[in-house]
Amino acid sequence: AAVHRPPMKFQVQLLKADRVVQELDRDIYGIAGCSLGFLMVGHPPQVLSVDERTPTATQGVMVDDGLVTIDGRDTCALSKEEVVALLRTAARLEFERADANLPGRCGESEAATSKAAVAGRAMSLPAASLPGQAPSPLAAALGLFRAAASLAQSPAAGASA
Repeated sequence: AAVHRPPMKFQVQLLKADRVVQELDRDIYGIAGCSLGFLMVGHPPQVLSVDERTPTATQGVMVDDGLVTIDGRDTCALSKEEVVALLRTAARLEFERADANLPGRCGESEAATSKAAVAGRAMSLPAASLPGQAPSPLAAALGLFRAAASLAQSPAAGASA
């Protein structure tokens, strides 16, 4: 039988200077040296990249961690706009690093949003991504999802059947 560890949670304290939120793309925002992707409604924003020697990196944030609370407010219950608004004044962020095989904290398997779920898909972050960072598999999944949605909405999509 496989042994599963409980999710590891940790907090990141932000100074006022760290609270600058950058919109990097429609569903990707940067704060305190990391980029957060809003990949699935009802799931916490996922860390797509972390710059070295930044507040988030020095406090242990890694790619694929989920931002689960902002100043004690659960991000699963918030819209993207509400999360971004809270980030602008946040003093404390709580991240979670979970076992990909355990049920997620918002009801589904963490594997649904883990890098294992998007392995092999080659897409990249937009040019406005954080400097010096390779795109994560989650960012690749976001790009692939957008491309598929765009194709599904095109008039030619129905004609090929």
